[in-house]
Amino acid sequence: MEGVSGDLHPHWVSGISDVDECVSPQHVCPRGTVCINTGGGFQCVSPECPEGSGNVSYVKTSPL
Repeated sequence: MEGVSGDLHPHWVSGISDVDECVSPQHVCPRGTVCINTGGGFQCVSPECPEGSGNVSYVKTSPL
């Protein structure tokens, strides 16, 4: 794109679509984590809640 510089979010430019990196072998999530596709990348997340401590507890509200 001539005359354009900087980072462009894929949803700001028409005709550009996001690639699902989770279906390609380029993501290397550690065992026990799940790949979540994000705009322009991916994240590896743990599906388990962390251990609570003191007065802190966690409630799982999503299947991931």
